[in-house]
Amino acid sequence: MKNEIIDTIDEGCANVRGVDANTTHTFKLLYRRNVYELYVNDLHVQTFVHLGKPNGTLGFILQNSDVTAWDIKLYEMSL
Repeated sequence: MKNEIIDTIDEGCANVRGVDANTTHTFKLLYRRNVYELYVNDLHVQTFVHLGKPNGTLGFILQNSDVTAWDIKLYEMSL
């Protein structure tokens, strides 16, 4: 399986400030009709539209960091 980076937040992009190391942060990813919205600490970080066909997998690549995830929940959106 090949991992392909299709979107990044780089220098000069809008992003959430105050995401400090060694601190617990909440993370939320909303997905509907190929549109992803990423929130950190309930603050909107980025919206991304994926034009390809979903294959049922999702991954994240974090650079220069150690991350522990727990209490992961998945909900169905209803609008």
